[in-house]
Amino acid sequence: MIFITSKDDKHTHLVYMKPDGTGNTSEVDGHSHTVQFAPPQEAVYAPQGSPTEGAIIQEAQPERYIVSPAGKGKTQHTHEDIQDFEGSKKEENQKKDEETKTYGDIKNLFKESKLYEKDARAKAMSSEGYYSGEGHWEEGAKKKLEGERRPALTINEIEPKMDILDGYQRSNRYDLHYFPIEGGDARIADILNVVSKVIFDQNDFESEESEVCDDQRITGRGLFNMYIDYDKTIEGEIIIEQFPWDDGYLGPHKKKDLSDCEYLCKTKWFSGPKIKQLWPKKADKIGKEFAEKEFEGDSISTDIPGEEYQHPESMEHIQEPLTDPDLISVARKEYRIIECWQKEYHRVPVIVNIVDEFYLNATNWSKEEVKEIETIPEIDVAYQKVDKMRVTIIGGGQVLEDGYPDLAKNEFHIFPIYAKKRGQRFWGKIEAAKGMQDEINKRHSQASDIINRVASYGWWYDDDTFASPSDETRFTKSGSRPGAKIKVSDLAKVPQQMDGVKFPNEIVALESLASEKLAAIMNVVPEMQGQATRAESGVAILEKKKAGLVGNEFLFDNLSLGKKRMGRLLVFMLQKVMTPARMLRILQTRSMQGNIDIAGRPYNPNAQLAQDENAYTEEELQELLENKDLTKYDVAVGESAQNATTRRANFLIIADRAGKGLPIPPNVLIDL
Repeated sequence: MIFITSKDDKHTHLVYMKPDGTGNTSEVDGHSHTVQFAPPQEAVYAPQGSPTEGAIIQEAQPERYIVSPAGKGKTQHTHEDIQDFEGSKKEENQKKDEETKTYGDIKNLFKESKLYEKDARAKAMSSEGYYSGEGHWEEGAKKKLEGERRPALTINEIEPKMDILDGYQRSNRYDLHYFPIEGGDARIADILNVVSKVIFDQNDFESEESEVCDDQRITGRGLFNMYIDYDKTIEGEIIIEQFPWDDGYLGPHKKKDLSDCEYLCKTKWFSGPKIKQLWPKKADKIGKEFAEKEFEGDSISTDIPGEEYQHPESMEHIQEPLTDPDLISVARKEYRIIECWQKEYHRVPVIVNIVDEFYLNATNWSKEEVKEIETIPEIDVAYQKVDKMRVTIIGGGQVLEDGYPDLAKNEFHIFPIYAKKRGQRFWGKIEAAKGMQDEINKRHSQASDIINRVASYGWWYDDDTFASPSDETRFTKSGSRPGAKIKVSDLAKVPQQMDGVKFPNEIVALESLASEKLAAIMNVVPEMQGQATRAESGVAILEKKKAGLVGNEFLFDNLSLGKKRMGRLLVFMLQKVMTPARMLRILQTRSMQGNIDIAGRPYNPNAQLAQDENAYTEEELQELLENKDLTKYDVAVGESAQNATTRRANFLIIADRAGKGLPIPPNVLIDL
C-alpha cells in the first residue's frame, strides 16, 4: 500500500509498505526512512504467585507503523504516524481557470462540427421540404409565376414512394438477439434476450425505430440516443429514443460506427428559468455575461472559406459576440444547451513493484508526486494509455457539468443510422430524385398553363348570320349547350365551327417520362407493393417484393449495424441498473405470459412445487446472476429471424407446398 507520513520540519514522505510489513519512504531533502509495521499487542500482566500478581507490566499496543529516525545531528528526526494517500487535489483557482478554458473549447468544437456538416445539413433540410411538398419551388420562381397568373403546381411523387419504403420497414421488424460465442454462457445469452426485450417494449422501441428510419431515408441520417434515467426510479431506467437528426452535430468521421469520431454534440434550447431549475448551483451566473456587457458587432459567421473543417486553434482569433445566434436566441429568450461528448487519451502513471505484484493507478497524482515515488528503490513507474469519455455541458455562458462519468466501454451513446455517407457528406433517398421532381412540377404546370390559355374550339359567322343582336347574344351565351335554340337569318348561313389549337402531347409525354425516371432513380417499383397482374402464389409475390428491394438493402444493413452497436452497449447498461433480483422479477413476469427456455431448459419459478426436475428454479438463476459478471461474457449481437413477417413468409412457403400435395401436418401450419 501507499501511505504518506505526517509532517515534520515542513516536509512529508511517500511510503511504500510491502506485504512482509516492512517499508521505505521516498527521498526528500537528501534522506529517507525505513518503516516497520508493528502488529497489535495484548497487555502483559504479572504472573500468578508473584508479589505483583495481576499488575500490568506492559500496556496493550494497537497496530502501528514505526518510522525509523533519519538525518544527522540537529536534523535527525522521525515522523509520528502515516496515513492513506490518494494523490493531491486541484486548487479551486485552477478549477476556475480550467472551467473558463473548457467553455471556449466546447463552443469551438460545436462550431467546428456545425461547419463540417454545413453542406450535408443544408441538403437534408431541402429533402425535408421535398418530402412534405412545401419546398419544391424556389420562393422567387413561384412568386414570379403567380405574378404572371401562371400556375406553379406541386405534384408530390416523392412522398408516396417514400411511404412504400416506410411500410416495408414497419412490416419487416427484427428484434435484437444475443448468441453465446467462445466461452460464452448460453444461459446468460437467453436471460439477456428476455430482459432486453422488456427494455425495448418499455421504450416503445418499434415506434422510435420507425422515426429514426424516417430521418434516415429522408435526410440521410437518423439518430438513436441511449442513457440511464434516474428520475422515475432510484434503480434507474434504460432509455432508448429517437434523437432529432438536426439537434445532433457529429465531429469529422468516415466510418458509420463512429469508431474514428473524436467528439459529438447534442443540443437543445432551454429558457433561462429552465436552466436554473436543472442546474441550481449555476443559477446566479446563467446569462450574466450576456446581460452585463454591451453587444458589439455582427453575429459570428461560420462561413469560413475552404471545404475542410477548422480546428479550434484556427478559430481562436474570432471574437464571439455576446448575442451569437448559435448560443442564444434573444427573441425567444432561450439559450442553447450543448452536451459535448469527446474522447480523451491519457498516459496514466501506474506505480509498479513486479516482485510484490503491486500495481496502483496514479491518475490523481501530481507530476511531483510521481517523480518522488520513483526514489523508492523497489518502485518503478510505467505509463499506460487510457481512453476516457469526457462529457461537458455548457449553456448560458457557463459550464454546467463536466467530468468523466462511469460510461460503459467509453462509447458514444448516440448511434447514427446513415442512408449514404461519403466523407463529410451524407444524403438520403430524396436527394437524387429532386431534379426529376422539379421536372414533373414544371411540365405539369406548363400543361395547365397551356390549357388555360388556348381555346379548343371557335365559331365563324358574319354580320348577317343572326336576325337580331339579341339572337347573337343568346348564341354567345348558350350556343355550346346541349339542346340550344338559335335563330338565324338564313339556314344556309349558320355559324361554322373552327378547330382549336391542338394541345402539345409532347409535354404529357415528358411528364410521364419524368415520373418513370423518378421511380427508377429511387428504386421504388410496383413489385415492392406486391402488385401482380395475374393470379400468383404467395411465394411468387414475396420473391417479387424481395427483388424490388435489392436497390434499397443498404438502408436496412445500416440500420442493422447501428442496432448491433446498441445491443452491445445495452449489456453494460443492464449491469448497472439490473440487480439479480430485478432480473428475476422480469423472468417471472415473462414466464407467466408464455414459456421461457434458458439454455434448452424451461424456466419455472415453481419448479420445486411442480416437481419438474428439468426446469430451472428461481434459486438456481439467482445464484447464477449473483456470481456472473455480464460484462465478462462474450455474446454476439445479431437479429432474430423470428419476427412476424418472417413467420408469415415461412407460413406461405409451407402452405404452398402443402397445397401441392406435400404431407405437412396441420399443427405445423398452426405453429407457423
